[in-house]
Amino acid sequence: MILYDSPYSYNARRCVAVIRQLGLTVERQNVDLGAGAQHAPAFVALNPNRKVPVLVDGDTILWESVAIVNFLAEQRPGLLPTTAAGRADALRWQMWTVTRFNTATGVFLFENLIKGFFGLGEPDLTRLAATTPEILACFDILEAHFSKHAYLGGASANVADFTLYPTFEQSIGLPGLQTHPGLAGWTERMAALPGFRND
Repeated sequence: MILYDSPYSYNARRCVAVIRQLGLTVERQNVDLGAGAQHAPAFVALNPNRKVPVLVDGDTILWESVAIVNFLAEQRPGLLPTTAAGRADALRWQMWTVTRFNTATGVFLFENLIKGFFGLGEPDLTRLAATTPEILACFDILEAHFSKHAYLGGASANVADFTLYPTFEQSIGLPGLQTHPGLAGWTERMAALPGFRND
């Protein structure tokens, strides 16, 4: 298996963390986003969206990080729930992460990290302020869950946690974490897992 990734993508980070957590043997190929490598014809042939990550396993070519995370988790027990209800619950959190949570936090990622990386100017404070209420609303949902559960799936981390946590690593400047102690505790537990300790 080959994973095309970049350290600047929390979508790719999800996949790398699962590989490390499960001890999978996967060749990694860095895609130099700053140099525009994602627009090279050979890469576009793998992913017409021109984004990382992409996983190649023989004739199987996957893009979209949630699909890749779940495919990787199928390779070895540990992160994929074993019941249909458990897998559906994990997928629910994964879809919430990419459709609601990352829509809001992506603004912070772009303004506080990506703009500096690509030399696109200073963060737009007005845009950040406008996005803050939605992030805090998401934090409230997570806080309600983590006040009762250690992880999204309950007592142990699963693919849903590995989908959500990289956002907190890279979307610097997220507001309100200090007022959500259950969520903050979860981030500390995730940071201590083998999948996230190897940097």
